[in-house]
Amino acid sequence: MKEFEILEHTADIGMAAYGKNKREVFINTARGMFEIIAGENKNLKDNFYDKIKLEADNLEG
Repeated sequence: MKEFEILEHTADIGMAAYGKNKREVFINTARGMFEIIAGENKNLKDNFYDKIKLEADNLEG
């Protein structure tokens, strides 16, 4: 089963993601979005993590 497909249009771009369950669909959606933004890269690690700390005075921050 393919993970996702890019749907191109003259004025826009879209993506369809696939998976056996919600978790797989969510992961494949992220992979597809990353490919749209950064281009195709088959050397990505599935278990890459990075910590991000955000601070704000309120939720609208």
